[in-house]
Amino acid sequence: MLRAITGFCLAGLVMVAESWLNQAANNTNRGGVLATYMVVSLGAMAIGQFLLNLAPPSGAILFIVVSVLVSIFLVRSIIGLNYSILDKRHCCFWQ
Repeated sequence: MLRAITGFCLAGLVMVAESWLNQAANNTNRGGVLATYMVVSLGAMAIGQFLLNLAPPSGAILFIVVSVLVSIFLVRSIIGLNYSILDKRHCCFWQ
């Protein structure tokens, strides 16, 4: 059950990240931005397979490392978010 919840949350995280990138990019560099995003994300998944040997899978250390890395990514993304790209008519939670 926890694995399903985690998968659902990570799918939502990817959807939001891709939406932010798509909204922030203009028509001339959108392809390059999304291509760079895909290379980085797929490269991280490929490298992540080799990191499974660092700790026993029965322990919690691998889950802790992944949660810390995802949290660092989220904090970095939120700090770097340009609020001018958001449409204030649809997104007014900060008012």
